Amino acid sequence: MHPSHLHRSVAWLSILLLVFPLGLHAEGFQRNGLEMTTLTASLSAPANLRQANEESGCPSSSQQLHLTPAGYGGGGRFTSIAYEPTSLGNVFVGSDVAGVFRSHDGGDNFQFAGLGLEGFAVADLASNPMNSQQVILLTDDGLYVSEDHGESWQKRTGRIRYNARVAGSHLITFAKDNTWVATDQDGVFRVSLAVPHLEIEHLAGLELTQVTSLVYHEGFLYAGTMQGAYRFSNGQWTPFNQGLPADHLQVVDMISDAHNRLHLVEKTSGLHVLDQSDSRWKALGRPLQEPNTFKALAVSPRSPDVLLLASHPESWPHRLYKSNNGGVSWKSVESFELDPESARNWAASLNSVEEIAFDPVQPGRVLLTDWWNVWQSDDEGENWVQLHRGLQNTVINDVKVHPSLTGTLFLCAADNGLMVSRDGGRTWARQMTGVLDGHAQEIEIASSNPSKMYLLAQPWGRKDRVFVYKSLDAGATWKDVSFAVPSSILPPLGYVDGLPTNLEVDPVSDETVYVGTNGYGVFKTSDGGKTWRHSSAGITTPYIKGPQALLIRPGDPRTLYASTQGGGVFRSTDGAETWKSISSDFPFTFGLAIDVNNPNRILAARPEKRVLISEDGGSEWREVLLPGVSSLHIASHAISISPSDPKRVAIGTLGYDFKEADGIFISGDGGYTYEPVASEALPKVSVNTLTWTFNPEHPLLIGFNGTGLSRGHCP
Repeated sequence: MHPSHLHRSVAWLSILLLVFPLGLHAEGFQRNGLEMTTLTASLSAPANLRQANEESGCPSSSQQLHLTPAGYGGGGRFTSIAYEPTSLGNVFVGSDVAGVFRSHDGGDNFQFAGLGLEGFAVADLASNPMNSQQVILLTDDGLYVSEDHGESWQKRTGRIRYNARVAGSHLITFAKDNTWVATDQDGVFRVSLAVPHLEIEHLAGLELTQVTSLVYHEGFLYAGTMQGAYRFSNGQWTPFNQGLPADHLQVVDMISDAHNRLHLVEKTSGLHVLDQSDSRWKALGRPLQEPNTFKALAVSPRSPDVLLLASHPESWPHRLYKSNNGGVSWKSVESFELDPESARNWAASLNSVEEIAFDPVQPGRVLLTDWWNVWQSDDEGENWVQLHRGLQNTVINDVKVHPSLTGTLFLCAADNGLMVSRDGGRTWARQMTGVLDGHAQEIEIASSNPSKMYLLAQPWGRKDRVFVYKSLDAGATWKDVSFAVPSSILPPLGYVDGLPTNLEVDPVSDETVYVGTNGYGVFKTSDGGKTWRHSSAGITTPYIKGPQALLIRPGDPRTLYASTQGGGVFRSTDGAETWKSISSDFPFTFGLAIDVNNPNRILAARPEKRVLISEDGGSEWREVLLPGVSSLHIASHAISISPSDPKRVAIGTLGYDFKEADGIFISGDGGYTYEPVASEALPKVSVNTLTWTFNPEHPLLIGFNGTGLSRGHCP
């Protein structure tokens, strides 16, 4: 829910009180080179900020306003698993967008473990068997090391990184004081972490090829690639494919098990084991069920005959196979049970498997990660249950509270689409009847008829239409009212993708709807979606992108504001028929916010942690700088003005290219000075949406680009 919508119904006040305290659950831009008036915000809390915090029940300093995860569990893609080899119950799980999660109770409950991370796409993580406190983490941003069981992370080098979004299964391996790490473009590195200064040795020979697995076995280092297996000896890599079919060399996993055997998984020919006597690969039996491609392997530490093998994520149906006779024969495991307390989503069973790992301390226990869940088995893979508590691995784009259906919340998420809670956020279910699978971008509830809603969506792989859906039954079912995108060619700008970004519904006439896009500008319908027309005359940079980048002025539905990348803020006073630039001196802007108590006060987010403020409806602007170190890759992004105290402003930041952002900042003087909000170990991923609520103990609700929903609360 966003502040620009709070004025649309008097029911907001009563409904918001139901929400809390509940468990709700790129682009580098250069400065414009123009002369700018900049205010550096003070790090000490001004008097009016202290007063605002005290009136809301918060301590005097906004640094005491803490952020804690509060969204539904699960969601998103989990990439890797690491058990601490000597600690009962300590396990780590990696994410493709949220960094690292850690559990102290074997997976029943997880917490974020991202303090110090600047990159959040995890390719692999591994606990050092020679040093129980040390955990190694490989990301698209570089190589990180934790010396305190994952409490905090230190980036050791940016040279060693894994950029491919579909990573291998085992990319880090250990022997004595050495650690070897595989990459997808630069080959393999030996890293010495036992000395004060990092030592790196590049094992030349596998550059420009994606290494999918790495294993140290019997004194040799082996690497699996999509062009076959290699062994490192006498200072060089040599092909090691004897016994493999010549036309089947896509090695996707390699494992040296606890029984001194070396296994290899080839994508299409299946499982092979190394015959030590003549250094050849020996094919084992193949599962008979579809599909016939494979990815991840695990071998029981207490029985060499118990093997688990997963199908490749690219193939469907997704399967897990088990062998009890060393790979001679296999059966398909079908018993994947969702926890009834978890959110109901589109993935009802096993999805695209990434990695499987047996617990070294409790050998019967196994974890499996896929592209939606983490699964656990306590009987060597026969039966599986879903783990979800604390696994906030979700991109949140929008949150709304229904103004008349008590306790009903709508959450727009990437991948899962529209999620709905009927009990104030305790439980969630997917609600996409009539909507194509994919991302939900924004939902709007009509002021005059709260059973009427519009949903802006981004179905997977579809850029041919702008997908808008209409509901007349409070979201139970949806009708497609989408329209085709223009045939014009988009400009070759890295930040322009043509996707729909923003949705606004006229508060007086709920058949009038506006859609903003990042490339084609604004579109309008006056008949509830039956017909659409292009309404961007005057917008010279039709690249509308950012939280609430398209807004209707409170009390004046004919006046709209559009925030653009490249041209700043535009204003229309005739219902989007024509537009004029109103911030030409500040051409790059993201999210917008309008004070519902004083619609002349407008705030716009800017690159380099800058914020624009206008007190006269956009005729004049003043630029403010958020505190801390300014960075070219961090921008102000989402803005929210408190409807109960408009002097309180919250701003969330964006990190370009999925890099670290700078958290959330709060102002108590209308947006002129700011303080950072404490976030504990919550990774500083980008903020997609945030809003003030009326609950004094939980005044902020935040949607992150990867770590789901969080709430700002007063301890």
